[in-house]
Amino acid sequence: MATKSKEVGNIDRTLGVYSWRETTMETSPQDNWAAAAFQVARDGLIVSDLFGKIVAANPAAELLLGYGPQELVGLRLMDLIPPRYRTAHAAGMDRVRSSGNQHLRGPVALEALHKQGHEVHVELVLGEIPRDGNRFAVASLRDATHLRRAERALDIAETEWTTILNALPFPVLVSNADAEVKWASIAFTALVGLGKRQAEGLVVGDLVLAADGNPYDPRRPIRGNGTLRTMTGRRIPAVIMHVLVAGPEGGRHVMTFQPVG
Repeated sequence: MATKSKEVGNIDRTLGVYSWRETTMETSPQDNWAAAAFQVARDGLIVSDLFGKIVAANPAAELLLGYGPQELVGLRLMDLIPPRYRTAHAAGMDRVRSSGNQHLRGPVALEALHKQGHEVHVELVLGEIPRDGNRFAVASLRDATHLRRAERALDIAETEWTTILNALPFPVLVSNADAEVKWASIAFTALVGLGKRQAEGLVVGDLVLAADGNPYDPRRPIRGNGTLRTMTGRRIPAVIMHVLVAGPEGGRHVMTFQPVG
C-alpha cells in the first residue's frame, strides 16, 4: 500500500480532505470545523506545499477549474497558471519560502487555467496554514467571470454615451458628486483651451463660475447664466443647463453650456 507523506497527512487532518480521510487519527473539534468549512466553502480553496505541489483542493476549486474529485492533488500550482504569470509566481513562492511571512495577500484579479485549456477569470487571495512545524500555502479563488462581463458592459456603455455627448454641438462637462471633473466633451476642451485629458482632476469651479462670479458648485445646481474660464484667463458668458444622473457614488452631474454673444 502506498504511504502518504507526513505533510499530506498533516494537512488532511486539518482540512478533512476528500471525505475526511485519516478518520482513525485523533482530531480536535476545531479540526473538524475547519474540515467542514473547507468542504462547503463557496470559494475555491487550494492548498500546496511551499514548492507548489498541491496537497488539497475543495469541491468549489475542482468545479471552477474543471477537475474531478482528487484530480488536482499532486499537480503543481504552476499547472494552473497561464504562462505569462509563471515567472512572477515562481519569484513570489521564493519570497514566501525565505520570508516566513504568513499575512494574507490580495485580492488580485487575474486568470487561472481551466482543465480544458481556456482561462477563467478569478479573484485570488493567498495565505498560509502552519501545521505541525510545516508551512502550506492556501489560495482562495473566487469566480470573477460576472465581474469581468460587467466591466466590459460598462466600458461599452461609456463609449456609447461619450460618443453621443461628443456629437452634441455645445460643450458638455461631467463631474462626480464631489464636483471633481470626470469627463469633458471635445467641444468643451476646445472652447476653454484644455488638452484631451487635462480637465480630469480639476474641480468644476476651476472652469465654471456662477452668475455671482463665485466658483460654480454642481452640488447646488442652477439653471441660468454663468461664465466659462479659459486657460488663458478669458471669460466666456454662457447659459448653464444642469442635470443629475442617478447612479453609484452619488451619481454624475452633467452640465451643458450655451455660449452667449
